Amino acid sequence: MVALAAFFYASPAYAELKEMPLEGNIIHPCGGVGLELRSITQYFQHRWKSHYRDLNDDGVKAWVAFHNAEEEGITLVRVFQSSMQTEIAVVSAREFINYLDGKPLVQLMCIVKLNNRLSMEYSPGRLETILRSNGSDI
Repeated sequence: MVALAAFFYASPAYAELKEMPLEGNIIHPCGGVGLELRSITQYFQHRWKSHYRDLNDDGVKAWVAFHNAEEEGITLVRVFQSSMQTEIAVVSAREFINYLDGKPLVQLMCIVKLNNRLSMEYSPGRLETILRSNGSDI
């Protein structure tokens, strides 16, 4: 009992969460746990107290066209806004589905890097211009 109590008092350093690698040797459909849309969404919500909204289909098409990313398979674009930041962060994602016996087994949204970045940052006015320039009714 004393050894167990000593373990809890002596291990605060071990209790700290270490950052998960974004990419690496972890076998993950997205290439790494940090490249799953859910992970970056939680990061923005926790770190920056962000709110988010997903663009509609026209917005996604406009976003993809602006970035010449038609070959990337982007099906979702998530826009994050925080009172702690002046710029808006935008994250692109594609769907990953793995089937077993014809039924979805694993279904995830994986981040698509654009310009080798997980997110792009824009002023609200610039983002509106980008989306409107390619026919989106935002």
